[in-house]
Amino acid sequence: MNKRIQKLRETLHTKRADGIFIESPTNRRYVSGFTGTSGALLITEEEAYFITDFRYVEQAQDQCDGFHIIEQTSSIYNEVGILVKKSGVSRLLFEKEHTTYAVYELLQKYIQAELIPSAGLVENIRLYKEASEIEILKEAAQIADNAFEHIIKKLKPG
Repeated sequence: MNKRIQKLRETLHTKRADGIFIESPTNRRYVSGFTGTSGALLITEEEAYFITDFRYVEQAQDQCDGFHIIEQTSSIYNEVGILVKKSGVSRLLFEKEHTTYAVYELLQKYIQAELIPSAGLVENIRLYKEASEIEILKEAAQIADNAFEHIIKKLKPG
């Protein structure tokens, strides 16, 4: 199972919620691995859903380990509402710092659950790096060091 999904499920218990809705592109990518531009996540205690339109279904199947891929056939918020109802979610966290009022109104319209604004859910998980992330950071630092050493040899006064 995706460790990031598991950490979000632990947050659900802490916040006494049944699910979390994630739509911000940065957090969506961090949690799911999806690099496309359209989609949303619904993570419940039992399931993890990635909802996207027909253009990205194949990409999502390749990139979103641990997620059920849902091809939206209507508004993404309507699809989330259907999944919330199907999953029995009664208290749904959403990213208040990434949700406009217009989107909040759509969530209220389509989702029959208590909407709970929450801040920094994914961001707090992103603070702690996994071993694979640390290796990538080390490699990036080495590349930067090598580039700096190369450039320093080319610099001359004036």
